[in-house]
Amino acid sequence: MNKKLKHFLTLLTLFPMLTSVIVYASVFAYYPSTLALNTELPPLYFLPPDTANVYTSISPTGTSANVTIVGSNTVEIVENPDFYNGPDYWYFSSNGTNGNFSASWIPSDTGSSGGVVSITDNVNGPAFDVYGVIWQSVTFPSAPINQVTIIVRSRLAAESGFMLSTYVVGLYDLNTGTTIWSDTFSPSPSYNTFLFNVPSATIVPGNTYLFYVGAYVLFSFSDITIDLRIDNASIVVETAEYTFSGTAIEANVTDTSKPYYVRLVLKSYNTNPDLSAEIYLRNFTLHTSTPITVSGGAPVSTSTSWIKVSTPPPGYSAVRVLVEFTKTSTANNTLDLTLEYCTLPGYGACVYYPLSIVLDPVRVEPATIPIERVDTNNEEAPLLLYNIAFDTQPIPVYASSKD
Repeated sequence: MNKKLKHFLTLLTLFPMLTSVIVYASVFAYYPSTLALNTELPPLYFLPPDTANVYTSISPTGTSANVTIVGSNTVEIVENPDFYNGPDYWYFSSNGTNGNFSASWIPSDTGSSGGVVSITDNVNGPAFDVYGVIWQSVTFPSAPINQVTIIVRSRLAAESGFMLSTYVVGLYDLNTGTTIWSDTFSPSPSYNTFLFNVPSATIVPGNTYLFYVGAYVLFSFSDITIDLRIDNASIVVETAEYTFSGTAIEANVTDTSKPYYVRLVLKSYNTNPDLSAEIYLRNFTLHTSTPITVSGGAPVSTSTSWIKVSTPPPGYSAVRVLVEFTKTSTANNTLDLTLEYCTLPGYGACVYYPLSIVLDPVRVEPATIPIERVDTNNEEAPLLLYNIAFDTQPIPVYASSKD
């Protein structure tokens, strides 16, 4: 057979295989944004997250999305500040051979928002410098601090006997063994909310302190009884930085036959020099991609790594887009990305989903606390040198059924 004819027939034989490989390596699609153009379910579709301060606009097909994330420069640093379901994270310290202070959690109280902590004492007089306080360890943000507000909501359920007593709130530094700030409040039989402004210069950013609230008996000449009830003990810190950390958007899959692979690619951006950010993916098995990173307003990396996605169990999404950012100005930043969804990492049949994320820190509304009456101390309080110490082995606040 003629060699040229033989080569031609060989090429004809291989042509379908070659074309299938070429086509397989280049299949991609941008899904339309309206159902009128495509009645089939897309292989992957966006879902809104259940995340505070995240606002989404998703196309009818779920194949493109705009996300606005509102950062905040305020943070609550106390765990379980309202004692709603229990006394978790809180501990108790007391002193005095004549005192019998104790602290317990009760599930409800007249006028409370939920559970409360009761600090009680039956002191056998005479007694001097006897106290009972609840406390927990709190860590302040590492960013420069503009303002620190302490909020205590409490009432005095009982107080009897001849004594000089006060009700205290403070911050204690375990490293130095000293109280760095303290003040007093005057509870009444009904719940009131007390606000305290702590001078920001008092706090070292990033440091950990013990936050305490309780009763202090300077002296008593007879047997006394105290029952101080605390419904909320919070510390709200305003920093010089706007921050966010959480889920920006979620996505689910419709093809349950096999796993696929996804990654994010940064296509364009309009950012400011104060922005530091990371954007990454996490599937329902908690496998996490490498991040897209922005530092000083400029991209350091422009794509995540590939992660596998598959059909999640009920109540879960297949993949989430997570965002963390820090910035010091109120200027907006826009990041235009594409979520790539492929049969194999980086090749095979792929579908591309546009995703725009705007980082907008200017619409934050502070949380509100129910207030019947507010006592606000706007002046710098003198340091009250009460002799309060803390146990090296913390005593947890225990639950009680009393009311």
